[in-house]
Amino acid sequence: MPPISAARRDRAVVTAGWMVRAGRTGQREEEALREGLVIVGWPELDDLTPCRTRDELREQVASVYPEASRARIGNWTGQLWRIRGLMEVGDLVVTPLRTHHDQIAIGRIAGPYRYRSDAPRGFQHVRDVEWLRQVKRSKIQQDLLDSLGSLLTVCEIKRYGAVRRLAQVVADGVDPGAATSDGAALGDTPRELMAAAAAADAGQPLTLTIRELISRWGFARRTARVVARIESDLADAGLATRPPFSEGWIGNRIALIQVGEEPGAGVPVAVPVQAGGRRHRAGRQEADASPG
Repeated sequence: MPPISAARRDRAVVTAGWMVRAGRTGQREEEALREGLVIVGWPELDDLTPCRTRDELREQVASVYPEASRARIGNWTGQLWRIRGLMEVGDLVVTPLRTHHDQIAIGRIAGPYRYRSDAPRGFQHVRDVEWLRQVKRSKIQQDLLDSLGSLLTVCEIKRYGAVRRLAQVVADGVDPGAATSDGAALGDTPRELMAAAAAADAGQPLTLTIRELISRWGFARRTARVVARIESDLADAGLATRPPFSEGWIGNRIALIQVGEEPGAGVPVAVPVQAGGRRHRAGRQEADASPG
């Protein structure tokens, strides 16, 4: 992938960045790079275009995966809504590559979500991308690589000044490193905290005290009502705490963990009524049981 032109460098200032994986074994990488796309799985799901809100998308996901837990439904909905409704044209996108050893592809979102009905299963949900540069992982500093370690197929990346630094990598191939102002803050609101947890490296989840957790929701005491509220919000975001924040001393540290990777083999899905009126369930045939 050649270095970008001066004209393209001029457009390198962006405000949002995303990571989109191309399959557990990199099975979607070749087509993504060749066709200028990011591609996600979930082949049982039809076109997401009619889903105008996240709630509508959640209903569709829940109907297709009726036996998935609430947390998984929330997590899958969040990932798919990023592709369907949150990414904007001009945002940066990163795909860690498996078939190109030790490489990372960086591009710019170039079009809205679309559904390719004629594409193979698992290659239908896409966003158009202008691929800008392919760099070795060794050119990226470790803290930024850690931000690309989430198990999720789709997540936002913003810790440690990720967007600013990736734009610089696009411009000249060099990661300038974190600035003092970048930090690794957990966020002051529930939304900011949950976004940071979703983007964290699965091997290094965000940790905080139970007191710090409930304070993000504006509470000082861990009552039954508070626990129910926070558990509900975390489940909707596809997150949980380990150990459960409902147990132990309020000063104990807990980890916010991701509980909803892209569905893999054995995940029950709803199948339309077949000829003769019979209905059956089928697990996924696709091999990517973990990150998409």
